[in-house]
Amino acid sequence: MASKSAFAGGVKLTGDLTIERVKQARDDLITQCPKAGGAQVDLAGVEAIDLAGVQLLVSVYRALMDETQPVFVNVPDSVTAVVDSLGLDVPLFDSRDGAAS
Repeated sequence: MASKSAFAGGVKLTGDLTIERVKQARDDLITQCPKAGGAQVDLAGVEAIDLAGVQLLVSVYRALMDETQPVFVNVPDSVTAVVDSLGLDVPLFDSRDGAAS
C-alpha cells in the first residue's frame, strides 16, 4: 500500500505504487505537494511500481517540473528499471535526481 508523509519541500511516498494504490497516492500528492515550483517527491520507500504508478510519476513530473532541481529524489533502482524498460521519452530521473546507485 502506498502511503505518504510530508517533508520540507515535498512528499515521501512509501509502499507500492501499483494500480490498486495509485489513486490514493495521486490524491495524497495533490493535497500534500507545495503548489509552487520546486516541489520534490522522495521515492526511497517505494517498494513496487507498475504501469499505473509510472503514469502517475509522468503526470507528477509534468506538473512539478522545475529547471533547477529534480522532481524525484532517492529513486530506488527497482523503480528506475521499470521506467527504463518502458522506453519513455520523458527524463523522469535525470542526473540531477540523486537517484540511489
